[in-house]
Amino acid sequence: MTMTGSWSRWFAVGIVACTIAVGVPPYVSAQQPTTSVETPPEAKPEDKGPNTGRISLNFGVDWASAYYFRGIAQEQSGVNFQPSGSLSFKLIENVGPLTALTATPGFWNNWHAGGGTIVDPVDPKFWYESDLIFTLAATLWEDVTIGLTYTAYTSPNDSFKSVQELALSMSLNDSKWLGVFALNPSLLVAGEVAGQADAGSARGVYLQLGINPAYTLAPKSDYPLTISLPVILGLSGHKYYEFGTTKNPTFGYVQLGPVFSVPLGFIPKSFGAWTAKGAAEFLFLGETLKPLHDGNVFKPIGRIGIAAVY
Repeated sequence: MTMTGSWSRWFAVGIVACTIAVGVPPYVSAQQPTTSVETPPEAKPEDKGPNTGRISLNFGVDWASAYYFRGIAQEQSGVNFQPSGSLSFKLIENVGPLTALTATPGFWNNWHAGGGTIVDPVDPKFWYESDLIFTLAATLWEDVTIGLTYTAYTSPNDSFKSVQELALSMSLNDSKWLGVFALNPSLLVAGEVAGQADAGSARGVYLQLGINPAYTLAPKSDYPLTISLPVILGLSGHKYYEFGTTKNPTFGYVQLGPVFSVPLGFIPKSFGAWTAKGAAEFLFLGETLKPLHDGNVFKPIGRIGIAAVY
């Protein structure tokens, strides 16, 4: 999603600002669970787990040393803050093979400061990207998840033209069979329905294959450390990596690197489940992606963040 373009950037700013205001209430106003008359005296409110109802709130923020979207350079350096949030509604639960059917609207942003810009932005200059997302996901037999996602990628500072996309995803939790050797494979097929991420001549189709093996150290402690090694292979199914050339390479990029996460056990469970994470990402770029990265094939990215689920 590079190249300049004009869209209703202030409309996007207003929509996302309202979403943030409604979807992420201040921590000080979080409601504490009430204790019924049947609760034993020793069952303290802080010992209870987070919300287990049909509606859950997810929010967090990452800091990244660069921002690349599917191997495509967006912000090559500087400071990139990436706040996000979603609200999940569990529509159906435990009906035959259907473990759950969930509808999830959400948002994702990239706020940038410093160098590394590819296109000169307009006001609000810090707000590079603002995405609106809606996912309908079905979990089958507890371990297979199929999702359909609509995403509107917009740029409030007019750094790229808006892109709309429909994506089908599938993932498998294979830990039941492989235990600590589980790979957690996933597949994503995304088709552009308006605009092009590569500013090309045709709407593209993106394919992604991934695995995410993980291992947890000291799982019974208050602060278990989970180390995962996600590997992503990004491919062009149809004219996804053109960039104004006559070439249409299948290979886009490979991304891999360790991710470290630990729960913040000092936060009472009644405030949700909080996690801190850090990651080192290593990108290996294909032929048409190198010019956007000064002709280089390799790009390392550092990332730290915090997330919560309630």
